Amino acid sequence: MKVILLVIAILVLPITLSSNNSYSNYAIIKACRWEQMYQALCIIESNNDTKAINHSRNAVGILQIRPIYIKEINRIQKKVKYTLKDRFIPKKCREMFDIFQNYYNFEHNINKAIVLHISGHRNFLNNNIPYWYLNKVKAEMNK
Repeated sequence: MKVILLVIAILVLPITLSSNNSYSNYAIIKACRWEQMYQALCIIESNNDTKAINHSRNAVGILQIRPIYIKEINRIQKKVKYTLKDRFIPKKCREMFDIFQNYYNFEHNINKAIVLHISGHRNFLNNNIPYWYLNKVKAEMNK
């Protein structure tokens, strides 16, 4: 995770130095925290195992994606782009995660992203917040 953050910092550092404005610095920090959150989710959900399977919840892959998640992503996209097999492909998991978050969490609030991932948008709207999970992911982010 630290290597990814270092790469992001190296790629964005020249932009920060040339732009000389606090908004761009904020955007970089926010992007790094977002990446930390995504990596923490992968660790908590599957220990970064792309072949992880939870039979009791019918969840698989690095993010432990369930069939209802695929259905929702395809609904958002207004076409059937993703299949159940895509849950085993990390790049596709990230695409689906980003689609879901951009739709329901366009402001990229980290707490909201974590809760949306574990609970789905309906539970989030009902204020059903699993604080135990939120705290677990935040602790992993801070390692």
